[in-house]
Amino acid sequence: MVDRKRGSAIPPYLPTPGWYAAFMRSGGDIASANRRLGISGKDFVRAAIRGQLLSAAVEGGSGRLKGRHDASGIRLSDHGNWPHVHLGALEARYGRAPYYQYVMPGLRRILDNPPETLAELNMRLHRHVMTFLTAFPSDLPPAARERAGELKESADPTLSIIDTLMNLGPETSLLLYNLSESL
Repeated sequence: MVDRKRGSAIPPYLPTPGWYAAFMRSGGDIASANRRLGISGKDFVRAAIRGQLLSAAVEGGSGRLKGRHDASGIRLSDHGNWPHVHLGALEARYGRAPYYQYVMPGLRRILDNPPETLAELNMRLHRHVMTFLTAFPSDLPPAARERAGELKESADPTLSIIDTLMNLGPETSLLLYNLSESL
């Protein structure tokens, strides 16, 4: 079990841009981002994309996650063939998105052959997302700040970072900079 003061060192399942802003603001500390945003329970298995909520299946059902602040030791289940469902939903929703061809192959590799544990799945997805994000400086030039503000208006903060990456690509880091300013 995890120390509640420390938090879980496992990221949520395809979290929101706000989570990534908190993660980057904390210097790359997963547990700190989880604490700041109150990540627990079903946050470790659920992600919202446009028009759909994706939920990874775990052994014993999602009830095993209730009240948990850590996903260690939770094994994935093949119930409902959820990886195939998730891939189909991502392809249907983002197949025409500008950055689909860059983001989707890695997601496909991970979901076509998911690991045994939820923690490892979430870490693999997190590492994949991080390949598209750049560390942001402590200060941006005025033109970049203006663009970051525009991006904040166009992104839905309740959706997974995947939505943002598929639509904004490299500019996602500017959005995260903007979001981190308000943390």
